[in-house]
Amino acid sequence: MPAGPCDELMFEVVDIFRGTTAPDSCDGVDRSSLAVSSADADRVLCLSFSHIGGEAYHAQVGECVYGPKDTESPWGITACSTGAFEVLQRFGRENDMGRCTDSTRYTDAKAFTNSDDYLDVVLCLSMIYPDDLGYARGNECLSVSQTASGPHAIFATSCASANAVVTGRTGEYNAAGFCGYDGWSTWRSRDFPEHAYTVCWRYL
Repeated sequence: MPAGPCDELMFEVVDIFRGTTAPDSCDGVDRSSLAVSSADADRVLCLSFSHIGGEAYHAQVGECVYGPKDTESPWGITACSTGAFEVLQRFGRENDMGRCTDSTRYTDAKAFTNSDDYLDVVLCLSMIYPDDLGYARGNECLSVSQTASGPHAIFATSCASANAVVTGRTGEYNAAGFCGYDGWSTWRSRDFPEHAYTVCWRYL
């Protein structure tokens, strides 16, 4: 009878390398969490840990994850679309979310901890906003274009090549009055209200 999926907090064998005992044979094996070697059997087993936090535990840089805000529910790997979180950095054997680089697009961190700390993982995340206005702060330069759905902005390589500048930002949604006579864009996340914003901008 074929084996079923492994339960949470168990290991699944995802690959086997015969004729070697080198643990680095598992480097690059998808979803591999641990390498176990046997000199007697002359083989290496690549094991994938089934974390209670969900499949997002295995997410790699460039993949996207999502799940409920509460810390008890599992997160999954999902399509990289507006509102999801993109993985910017991944640290294995680590539970310190302070390791994450405070880059322009860094917005969150998520730690997957275990009783055995060698299985800990920290993901450094970026909420995917509709465009670069979501990451912009005061006085930053942007290239803004008008689309059918409204303004769309990307960070300019320099202010000399920009056509707009950010004049203000608030964590409130739909706060048009905050921007006065300047242009403005607003957005909010359904599950993560702390990511709401209204950003004001002015053409140069």
